[in-house]
Amino acid sequence: MKLDKCFYKKIDFWFGIGMSATLFIFWSQIGKIKADTAKVMPAVIIVASWICCLFIIIKSLLSESAKKKKETPRKQTLCLLATLGLSLLFLLNIKVIGMYTSLFLTICAISLAITYMEGNVTKKKVLFAIGYDVVIIFVIYLLFGVFLDVMAPKGIFI
Repeated sequence: MKLDKCFYKKIDFWFGIGMSATLFIFWSQIGKIKADTAKVMPAVIIVASWICCLFIIIKSLLSESAKKKKETPRKQTLCLLATLGLSLLFLLNIKVIGMYTSLFLTICAISLAITYMEGNVTKKKVLFAIGYDVVIIFVIYLLFGVFLDVMAPKGIFI
């Protein structure tokens, strides 16, 4: 299966626009944080994310357009929608299954979808993706759970 590059260029543009709007909503809520020191990190992350979104939008606008229009592959669209739906389901259930488990399942869904879209899914690639996701969640747990001692929502699992 070959990826349709035009599909992703369009998605990059709209992703950049959508993320910029979402970040604006987050930006509007920073003032409600009571401690002044706690306002700095969200503001830095949002500004950095806006810069990334700007680069995504500019890259998608400056990239070459396709000579002929192709129809968006149905498998790519269905895979994208399924991945977004599963990710949303996992993230909405953070209090039930736990934050770290929810993040792990979300990252797994995304990396397995990427593995599927690249084609030739093998047992080795799937195990590598899951192993990589375990390492990422372990690093996140070390940073927030151990070093920063942030209380994460606990659920059925971790």
